[in-house]
Amino acid sequence: MINYYFTTYGDVYAGQEFFHSDFQNDKVIVQADKWSDFNELLGKATTPDKIKEYAWIIPPAAYVGYLKGTDAPKFRNPVSPDIMGYYERKDMFIIGAGASANCVTGGKKTVFKNDALRPPLGNELFHNKFENIYKKYDGVKLSLFDLQQHNVNIEECLENDWKEIQENGNLEIMKRHINIQFYLQELLKDVSLRVCSEYYDCNLFARLADKLQRIHNRALKNRWDLRRQFAFVSFNQDNILDHFLSSYFQKKLPSINNYIEINNSPFCLFKPHGSWNWGWKFPDKKVNRASTLFNSNINFYRLYFELLGKRVDMVDWNSWGLETSFHKHYKGRLTIDKSKLLSFTHDEIGNYYPAILLPYRDKDEFTMPPSHFYILQHYLSQIENLIVVGWKGNEALFTKMLASDASRIKKVIIVDPNPKIVEEHLKPVISRNGVQKINYPDFEDFVINHLEKEMADSIH
Repeated sequence: MINYYFTTYGDVYAGQEFFHSDFQNDKVIVQADKWSDFNELLGKATTPDKIKEYAWIIPPAAYVGYLKGTDAPKFRNPVSPDIMGYYERKDMFIIGAGASANCVTGGKKTVFKNDALRPPLGNELFHNKFENIYKKYDGVKLSLFDLQQHNVNIEECLENDWKEIQENGNLEIMKRHINIQFYLQELLKDVSLRVCSEYYDCNLFARLADKLQRIHNRALKNRWDLRRQFAFVSFNQDNILDHFLSSYFQKKLPSINNYIEINNSPFCLFKPHGSWNWGWKFPDKKVNRASTLFNSNINFYRLYFELLGKRVDMVDWNSWGLETSFHKHYKGRLTIDKSKLLSFTHDEIGNYYPAILLPYRDKDEFTMPPSHFYILQHYLSQIENLIVVGWKGNEALFTKMLASDASRIKKVIIVDPNPKIVEEHLKPVISRNGVQKINYPDFEDFVINHLEKEMADSIH
C-alpha cells in the first residue's frame, strides 16, 4: 500500500515506510518502483548517502503525518496543451538578472546606476541600500549576518539553510525563508514600479519590444499564412519585461494564463522561478501578513496545507511524475498545487502568498503552473534561434531541458561581457554540429545595432 508522508518543509513523499538501523529515529520512505533495488542494496555494505539515493529520509522534527493512499484523490493524467500551428516558433530569448540591471540607456544611464531601486543582481538582493524595506521583516534581519558578508555566495548560503531544514526540520530557518519570500516580493514590486514609471523613455526592454513588434507586423504582412511568435524565458522575478511586452504588443496580462497563450499571442512569457505578482490567494485575510506568519511559528506545511487550503485540495496529486523526472536519482515527491497560482496587481499584494523561488544553489525547481511547463517543453522542440541576455546559464533544470528538448537549435547568441560561463553551461547545445555561436558583449549595443539583422538572418 502506498501512503503519502507529509513534512514540515512542504514536501510530500509517496511510498512505504522501511525501518532501517542507520536511521532509527527517522522515517525512511521508499517509493514503490525502487523497492527491488533498495532490497538488493540492503545486502551489501552501504552508506547513509547511498540509502538516500533510493529513499526519502524524514527527521522526527520534520515529520507531520501520513495520508493513506486510499484516502488520496485518484491520479489524473495531465491535460496536454492545445497547440496549433498558426505561429512560427523559432525565436527564444532567455533573460537573466544582468538584463534588468542594465536595461537603461541614454541620458539617464548614470542616474539609473545610482538609483537605490536599480534591479539587483543575485549578490545584491540583501544590500544595505534596501534597508528601508528589509527592516520591516524580522526573519530577514536574522539572516543578514550571513547574507551581507563580503563576497558572500547568496545561493550557497540559502542552500546550506535548506539542507538544515530538510535534515533537521529547523523551524526557525523555515520561518526566515518564508519571511525572505515576502521581502523579495516587496523589493521586486518596488523595483518594477520604479523602472517602469521613471525609465520608460530610455529602456532597452522597451526598445527590444518595439523592434520585435515591428518585425512581427512585417512578417504578418508578408506571410499572411504564418505569423511570427517570440518566446521569452525570464528568470527575473520583477515584471519589467512583462510590462513593456504587454505595452508594445498591446497584449494585457491580467491572468497568469495570458502569459502563455501560444495560439493567440505574438509572444509567450515563461517565468520558471515565479514573479512578485504571482501567488496563492489566502482565503482568510487575517493571516496573510509576513509578520503574522513569522510570529506565529508557521512552517511550510501549515502555510501550504492549512492556511491556503486543505491538504487534499492544495497538494498537486499529479506532480509526482514530473518531479521524478527532475530529480537526479529519479525520486519523486508531491508539491503544492501550482495550477492554483494567480496573478495580481500591486494594490492586491497583501492577499497572496508570493510564488517566488529563493535563489538556492542546488535546489533547482520551477515555480510556475504545470501548463506553463508543458507549453515551454513543446516550445523548446521548435526553436532554432536562442538569444541569451544577462543569464549565466546556471539553472541546471532548465539547461537540462535545453539539452534534451531543444534539438533544432541552429544559432546561439550570447549577450554578456563575460560569455565563458554561459558557454560552459550551454556546452551540450553549443557543441552540436552545425550550431553557430555569436557573442555580443553589450545589451545596449545588441538591441540598438544588431537585433534586427540577427532576426532577419533567422528568416528562411
